[in-house]
Amino acid sequence: MKKLLIILLISIPTAIAQQAPDTMWTKTYDRSGSSDGWQVQQTSDRGLIIAGEDLPDFGRSNVYLIRTNASGETLWTHTYTHFYNEHGRSVRQTPDGGYIIAGSFGYDYNDPFDTYLIKTDSLGDTLWTRLYDVPNYEQEGRSIELTPDGGFAIAGCIHLPSYYSDVFVIKTDPNGDTLWTRKFGGAQDDKAWAIKNTSDGNLIIAGWSESNTQRPGNSDIFVIKIDQNGNLLWSRYYGTSGNDEGRDIIETSDNKYVIAGKFYPYHRAPNAALLCINQQGDSLWATSYPENTEANSISQTADGGFIICGYNLNTSYYAFIRKTDGNGNSLWASSITAVTNAHSVIQTIDGGYIFAGSFTTNYTRVYLVKFAPEETYNEDHNITPLTFSLEQNYPNPFNAATTISYELPKASDVKIEIYDIGGRKVASLDEGKQIAGKHSIQWNAGGLSSGVYFYKINAGNYSETKKLVLMK
Repeated sequence: MKKLLIILLISIPTAIAQQAPDTMWTKTYDRSGSSDGWQVQQTSDRGLIIAGEDLPDFGRSNVYLIRTNASGETLWTHTYTHFYNEHGRSVRQTPDGGYIIAGSFGYDYNDPFDTYLIKTDSLGDTLWTRLYDVPNYEQEGRSIELTPDGGFAIAGCIHLPSYYSDVFVIKTDPNGDTLWTRKFGGAQDDKAWAIKNTSDGNLIIAGWSESNTQRPGNSDIFVIKIDQNGNLLWSRYYGTSGNDEGRDIIETSDNKYVIAGKFYPYHRAPNAALLCINQQGDSLWATSYPENTEANSISQTADGGFIICGYNLNTSYYAFIRKTDGNGNSLWASSITAVTNAHSVIQTIDGGYIFAGSFTTNYTRVYLVKFAPEETYNEDHNITPLTFSLEQNYPNPFNAATTISYELPKASDVKIEIYDIGGRKVASLDEGKQIAGKHSIQWNAGGLSSGVYFYKINAGNYSETKKLVLMK
């Protein structure tokens, strides 16, 4: 597969023109030993779920799950100690209100790791666990996604007898039983860090590969698109002259893909980077940020821009969060020197931002930081719109819950109706009389199956319809 050299396409971001929003709160979650938070997600009740690992003593680790309210206050925590070594890397809320956690496990200190799933109820109590043990092969489960058939797709890597690794994907049914597995890669190391559903019903995977570089030991960003049966649709490599990695990927509201990671040109320092591609994998734009930074996570924001997080390697490791517009140009950035690394970032339904990572003193601790909504976000709510409008729901695609926003230039009776692809009405959100301004309503589709739906607003004489995609 031909490598797409993108170093000449990398744009230099415009100067930061906005001030970062205020920090609303920070939270640390103490344990007897060290701990780390690898992924944060917002739950259907606007609380938070954080997955990571707890290290009670040297050489041993447990999967660690923290459930909080919207203010980061602990509702409950669980550690899962089925084996000697367990690592939690990815979490999703499931339609039944519980959670699915993906990671890896080892039976003892020297045992090779294998991919591991834990299914819990809404209080974090274990319903079942599944182990994906391929004899003589070490694996790592890095990312999990809920698939439209109610099952799960897990992406990571599998280590081969040649001492190299391939991207490894496991597809399961809703009970975690294996439906199929697939390997992707070449003669060197290939690894996946993220897997996501796409609006056309397929799966997109991002990671990195050493199999297509001209210089031994260097890597390219590696993106793979497969269908729900694991068949390869396409794969592409993207890189500079050095050591490049893709660590997260999202589909945008206009059906493009954006990868967050790093560009590390030969004889230069690494740069946190964004790469935008179309649905066929063609590169559209690429942007890098200040030297000695690497990006771990990306989310699209309600205004069509992006929020990314990662870490800075200048003198000591510390976390950063950066907001960009829809073309990757920096709008604001903030460094948090007390935090060693930021692994995961989301925009919350209230318009703010939360990232999860680790905080180090004598021990490493799970750390959450909440940033306030931007001033422009608040001002939009106080300005009377000039016209009626219906915004694209967010997130989209979504699992279980999404937010629908609309604007009214004058007080109106508002009704929002949801239809399936066959034109049958499946939900009616009667807002009643609403004042002029910007409004939002959350719709929970927990009782419906995955698929394409349409939402229609009627406000006075105004009517508009848009498409949304439910993926469970």
